[in-house]
Amino acid sequence: PYTVLINPFPIFPRHLTIPLLAHTDQLISGRMGAMLSLAKELDGYTLFYNGPKCGASAPDHFHFQAGNKGFLTIESQLPLMDKEVLYQKDNEVVSSVKGVFSGLFSITGKSAGQVEELFEKIFSVLPVKDGEKEPMVNILCWYQQDPYIVLVYVRDKHRPSHYFREGEQNILLSPASVDLGGVLITPLEKDFKKMDNMLIEEILDEISIDKEEDLQIIEKIKTILK
Repeated sequence: PYTVLINPFPIFPRHLTIPLLAHTDQLISGRMGAMLSLAKELDGYTLFYNGPKCGASAPDHFHFQAGNKGFLTIESQLPLMDKEVLYQKDNEVVSSVKGVFSGLFSITGKSAGQVEELFEKIFSVLPVKDGEKEPMVNILCWYQQDPYIVLVYVRDKHRPSHYFREGEQNILLSPASVDLGGVLITPLEKDFKKMDNMLIEEILDEISIDKEEDLQIIEKIKTILK
């Protein structure tokens, strides 16, 4: 079971933290069903999950977060973005989403069980780095009058090099699900003032997988979903 708490340091106008009551690591395998169920129950919210080394994450206890719908730009932009359909059957569709950065995949469907099954198959072919228990992913999930929508961001790095630079070159930005969903969080005003398209693209490209790895994953997804 999960409990729904108000986040004491909100990013969204309405921001929830949803921890698992039992103490366990921040690992998503086997928990997509719960995420989909919560997305339907919390219909006015978008749920998100940050892997243990995937930006602003807390790896020592399993939890989801949720924020009010309409805050993340990806929600309105997703239907307009170019996609390569990798799998389609009845109402279930898996796509590679193009035009932002490599490693973004969408799963949509009317059946929570089918969406969960598709996610687990896709998750099973994602790369796992040495020393890690699972692939590095950030996940967004919301329910929209029958279709469940799941976005899986496959990443390469925990934090960009800018995070570790010294002096004026330092940028305290550690992109996680919210940032990848289109709202970048800069805790310091000096970093907010530095942001421009080129810098944002540079930071997001650095934490994302490259195009070659993206293509390899696409082929693996096509194969496992045949």
